[in-house]
Amino acid sequence: ALELLLGRRHSRLFVMNDIFEKPVRFIAICLANCTQLNDYAGEFAAILISFAEQCMSNGSKGFSIAELALRGNYINSQSFTEIVSSFEFMPALVTLDLSNNCLGSTDLGTLSKLLNGGPQRLQRLVLAGNNIGFEGVSRLAEGVKRNKYLFFLDIGCNNIGDSGFALLISAIQSNPLSRLRWLGVDNCGLTNAAVVSFTTSLRECCGSHRPNAVLRLVVSMMGNQLYNKDILREIKIDRQDSHGTSKSSNSFIRLADQLIF
Repeated sequence: ALELLLGRRHSRLFVMNDIFEKPVRFIAICLANCTQLNDYAGEFAAILISFAEQCMSNGSKGFSIAELALRGNYINSQSFTEIVSSFEFMPALVTLDLSNNCLGSTDLGTLSKLLNGGPQRLQRLVLAGNNIGFEGVSRLAEGVKRNKYLFFLDIGCNNIGDSGFALLISAIQSNPLSRLRWLGVDNCGLTNAAVVSFTTSLRECCGSHRPNAVLRLVVSMMGNQLYNKDILREIKIDRQDSHGTSKSSNSFIRLADQLIF
């Protein structure tokens, strides 16, 4: 009823784990800008596990961890391996913010497996400001290709380039169950080729009778090497299918403070 009232049919707030249907209380854990976390990653993971176990031991009347935000803690691969061990004790986790850390391609492989193999159903994943390159985004794309819960993905301020962006769009396009609605690629070293790649995918989807997440995707591209004149020409998408019938698309690209439909 709340979902219909808010007009968010696919809202990440209400499409959650079965456990969310129980009368539980959900909490968020936030630890930001702690430069010494790498030195105490093992201890921190143990605390998370202990707290999560206490939550679960209380049954439906206890707390459940729904959000974990670890922004700006300079988390490296070694620390991340220890911290990620606690995730299996958080079945209700839907929001994970790991922005502004030092995660690399190996860590993205771990997260990719978590997207589909973990007990939780992540719907909001923030990875902006890490060391994610093409190899890292390739591993992430493997997870996105099979995921059916993720609603919001932000990988801004990572040098993935046009090739990495095209790989992500291809992964979303090939997943008929994808619910992704927002893709943040701000300051990712993209050029106009990225816009061409996206609009080409839109044309392909508009010409198909199958539903596709790309048609409902918002792409934020602020801070990249884009030239508006070329983009405005490219973004004029032909939305006619093979039968000459108009087919709508709700996708748009976000540039600076303007939205180009």
